[in-house]
Amino acid sequence: MTLAANAILLNMLSMISYGLDGFAHAAEALVGGAYGAKNRRTFQLAVKSSTVMAILMALLISVLYWLGGGVIIRLMTEIDQVVIVADEYLVWIIVAPLLAIWSYQVDGVFIGVTQTRDMRNTVLLAVAIYVGLVVLTVPVWGNHALWACMMVFLVLRGVLLGVLYPRLLRELG
Repeated sequence: MTLAANAILLNMLSMISYGLDGFAHAAEALVGGAYGAKNRRTFQLAVKSSTVMAILMALLISVLYWLGGGVIIRLMTEIDQVVIVADEYLVWIIVAPLLAIWSYQVDGVFIGVTQTRDMRNTVLLAVAIYVGLVVLTVPVWGNHALWACMMVFLVLRGVLLGVLYPRLLRELG
């Protein structure tokens, strides 16, 4: 039942990424143009405005999942046992937009300025930490640990690239 519940929750996580990635795509285009033109002010405005809109969308998605997540689960399955298990882990999907937004947004900025090597390196580090955490925690805490590790992975992607963000600003002068 846990596998089926996780499949439903992963579909909900995919919906989150569709909702938030649009703002990251906007950031890619806007910051890319500003970065190429060496226009620091426009660059920062593009980052700020796309991030503010993404935060609002993340809040909206979290509220929608908080209020209607159970209904969404029931639209995906009629199997009562799967619904019960999915409801148990729904909290992870409710908080996911608020944690994942940072990885999507900073990805958008770094894609826009074509810093893909930084993205690769930080994702590899985040994956290594994720795998280590999964190995250590899932045998003890089960599926909640698996979802917690996923949230840590998403946060790490944003944080690790965020640490490199000041370098982009320095390059703009």
